[in-house]
Amino acid sequence: LQQHHGQQQQQQQQWQQQQQQQQQQQQQQQQQQQQQWQQQQQQQQQQQWQQQQQQQQQQHMLLHPQ
Repeated sequence: LQQHHGQQQQQQQQWQQQQQQQQQQQQQQQQQQQQQWQQQQQQQQQQQWQQQQQQQQQQHMLLHPQ
C-alpha cells in the first residue's frame, strides 16, 4: 500500500510539471505572435486557431492517458 501511494504522488508531480511547461511555451508563443502581428494580421489569426487546437488535444491526453 505504501509503495502504491508513493507512485501516485510521483504521477501527480509529473502532471503538474507538464502543465507548467505548457504555460511557459504558451507565453513564448504569444510573444512571437505580437511581433508578427505588426507584420501580418492574417498570420496571427491562423496561429491562434492552431494554438487552441493544440491546447485542447494536450489537455485531453493528460486527463485521459491510455
